[in-house]
Amino acid sequence: MSKTSIHAEIETASLDSAPFFSYSPSLPALLHEKHCTLAISTYQAGKLILVSSLTGQHIRMFGKNLPRPMGIGVNGDKMAIAGKYAVEVFAKSRSLAYSFPENPKHFDSIYFPQVTYHTGFTDMHDLAWGDDGLWAINTAFSCLVLMDEGFHFVPKWQPPFITELLPEDRCHLNGLAMMDGKPAFVSMLGESNTKEGWRGTHHEKGLIMDIRTNEIILENLAMPHSPRVHKGCLYFLLSAIGKVMKYDLATKSLHELSDTQSFIRGLDIYENLLFVGTSTIRQSSRSFADLPVSKAQSLAGVKIIDLTSGEILGQLNFSDRVHETFDVKIIPGIMRPTMVAPSEALSNQGIMAPDGCNFWMRERKA
Repeated sequence: MSKTSIHAEIETASLDSAPFFSYSPSLPALLHEKHCTLAISTYQAGKLILVSSLTGQHIRMFGKNLPRPMGIGVNGDKMAIAGKYAVEVFAKSRSLAYSFPENPKHFDSIYFPQVTYHTGFTDMHDLAWGDDGLWAINTAFSCLVLMDEGFHFVPKWQPPFITELLPEDRCHLNGLAMMDGKPAFVSMLGESNTKEGWRGTHHEKGLIMDIRTNEIILENLAMPHSPRVHKGCLYFLLSAIGKVMKYDLATKSLHELSDTQSFIRGLDIYENLLFVGTSTIRQSSRSFADLPVSKAQSLAGVKIIDLTSGEILGQLNFSDRVHETFDVKIIPGIMRPTMVAPSEALSNQGIMAPDGCNFWMRERKA
């Protein structure tokens, strides 16, 4: 494993003091070959981390402080991030990156804050863009919602056993899979209609539902997370036992694709690769400390897995500061991104408008 002190370019100003990390020699080559950036949300550390490789020899890591970042949704030039009290939508600009006042001609893209959906503490988990807008899993209220400018959220679906929408996290609804621009499947940790009723059996009674039919298609699962549909198959993670699963939607056959021997949560599929987030088990947690995979002593990071063989082709590990990964997403076509947070003064200086009308402005003095 290569280490930061030898082989990494780190944007230390953005990561405060950068976390120590290590990675397999194959990771830079994979990111460079795919011409992409890996986005990682680390809600425990309060950072969104962007990882890429300009040369294929070593990696570049950039971090931005955000309040409890969890689900990430990427759609073209837009990136949405679920936070502690809001879902933030960022828009990508290449021209503003080129003229970035703090470091001109250094970045190939900049993510700039454009829309804030105030949600309050509704514990939003997975995010996904669809034909109708931005979808979110509202874990506190046990429902699937659309983001809306008139409400904190607009409920669109709830499990049939949930009789009323209350902020009680009754089934720990957590994951969303889209098909053809529409929500299709969700994951949850238990079939419960009482406050936090999923606790106690969460490592063995998880399930995945087809929300189009309200049918439970898979049950008695070991903490399912991060369902994703790709080429007629539903991929998902069994966090409690560290396994990546593949379910053929046509034949209804289920098989294990890979055993990561880690607590896993957060999944993205790009071309022939699976990107899977890993976390360190919190021994103080009443939900995680007793899991079968807790003995594996896994580190937070990302594993890259071959979509066909299930072989682990590369990995990134954190050994300091970052202990839990929630979501991972691939951003195609960019190699040196940066980001401006809504709380930064620069967020009031960048101007984006159609037809290339993009400028950095300074506040006029009275």
